[in-house]
Amino acid sequence: MSKRIFNLVVTNVPGPQFPRYAAGATMLEMFPVGPLAMGQPLPIGLTFYDGGAFSGFHGDRDAIPPVDVLAGMVGEALDELVSTAG
Repeated sequence: MSKRIFNLVVTNVPGPQFPRYAAGATMLEMFPVGPLAMGQPLPIGLTFYDGGAFSGFHGDRDAIPPVDVLAGMVGEALDELVSTAG
């Protein structure tokens, strides 16, 4: 496999903008999982479902710090952006 010139992949996949069901239960959330490729230790996926936006962080534990910390910081940054925008 060739060396890549990047190590972070962010993808945006639109989902259905109407409720989906399984065995009569309504799906409430949809979280993407990006593929973990050699030399790319952190894929971040974004998807939109039924009026909501959802993100998925899938990281190589040996290559990067805890992914849940990064995900929490992104949530904090979005909250700050929303409060700043009014």
